[in-house]
Amino acid sequence: MVKKKEDSSADYKKIIEALARAGDGDLTTEIDLSSNDPNLNTIAREFNKMVNKLKSAFNELRESNRQLDAKVKRLERIFDNSEDIIVFINKYGTIVDINKSVKQILGYDPDDLKGKHFAKAGVILAEEVSALLEAFKNALKKEVVRNPIGLTVVTKEGNKLNMEANASLLKNEDEIEGMVVVLRNVTRHIQKDIRLQEEKEKLRSILSSIEDLVLIVDKDSRLVEYYESSAHPESFAFVPLKQYLGKPVKTLFPKSIALEMEKAINYCMKKKEFQEIDYPLSSGKKVIWFSTRITPLQNPASEVTGAAILIRDITPQVEMEKILEQTEEKYRKVFEQSPQGLLILDAEGRIVDVNKKMCEWLGYKRNEMIGKDHIMYPFLTKSGKIMAVRKFIQRLAGKIVPPYELEFVAKDGTVYIGEVDARTIKDEDGNITMVVVMVTDVTRRR
Repeated sequence: MVKKKEDSSADYKKIIEALARAGDGDLTTEIDLSSNDPNLNTIAREFNKMVNKLKSAFNELRESNRQLDAKVKRLERIFDNSEDIIVFINKYGTIVDINKSVKQILGYDPDDLKGKHFAKAGVILAEEVSALLEAFKNALKKEVVRNPIGLTVVTKEGNKLNMEANASLLKNEDEIEGMVVVLRNVTRHIQKDIRLQEEKEKLRSILSSIEDLVLIVDKDSRLVEYYESSAHPESFAFVPLKQYLGKPVKTLFPKSIALEMEKAINYCMKKKEFQEIDYPLSSGKKVIWFSTRITPLQNPASEVTGAAILIRDITPQVEMEKILEQTEEKYRKVFEQSPQGLLILDAEGRIVDVNKKMCEWLGYKRNEMIGKDHIMYPFLTKSGKIMAVRKFIQRLAGKIVPPYELEFVAKDGTVYIGEVDARTIKDEDGNITMVVVMVTDVTRRR
């Protein structure tokens, strides 16, 4: 009989240590119990399942980050190898970055211009500086950029070049951070129709290289153009898009959201505000989730000419969220079904969670315990509170605190002896965010 208790006690400690390691991000350990306690073995199985699910989720997240890094590097290569001059200007007009093409076209090294105000760098023809400054200020104020803009620049050798500038605002959420400007040398006066065709083909190439579907609709919400993903041409539509040209774009979407999509497109064009809609599509036994972003299209006079609809496959993100929800639910079951009393404390010593066993043992409801700090713990004597505070401070200081006994007072006045064992949980920076406390009733030992 004593052996079984010793085995159970050792297994309780294994569970707590495994929970603490998992909280620290260590997912390499699975619980292997030595006792035959069915409750403990259930907890161990659920914990091991949870760890395996988390491993899978983290691996998927790591792969997603790897793909994102690859996309960033591709964009960097585009930036460095572009034949046009690409300039990043902050909201104060300072040139933050500029690509290598400025050396070939204007004769300046990028470092010659970085950190200078675009109007004071000596590159723009003096007679045109005032008008460009006014256009820049208006674009930031009204959040509208008029493209293209013709301007004259002066090379390092003093030669004048006619440039065509196309700009777009850079935003972080709703705050404008600056502007990206693409400068093209049009000195040789290429015919307008050829130049427009090249621009169109370049846009099509860029849009086709991304993993999204882009639909262009006119003011009457009819499909006039589309750009399919070259990587996943079958991912977003199950019929050829060509047959929908000239038709209401709502017919392309499932009936369940067609009306909602039509309303969102009309609202977007009327209010000049982007809209977002998420929806699922069934393909056989698989459900694919899509995120739709609708953006108004405007001409140089700021008149709405239609809308661009960007459709992205968000199935991996949705599945990841489901996995995390299921993992959280399993963690909650492990927490609630523990045969020991469990308390979760924040870094200030306040109770943020307590399991069913602890409430039943002491006779308090969860809402009577959550939010209480050391001074207000209703289930400790005055001396017990002092000891609890002292041990808590030692843990925060990084000291190892072995299990210790503490007197607990139930709501009905019954005094119990509890063995307290706790583990700290830290964030990525090594800061303690919470403390997991396990309380074992050892009254009978006395």
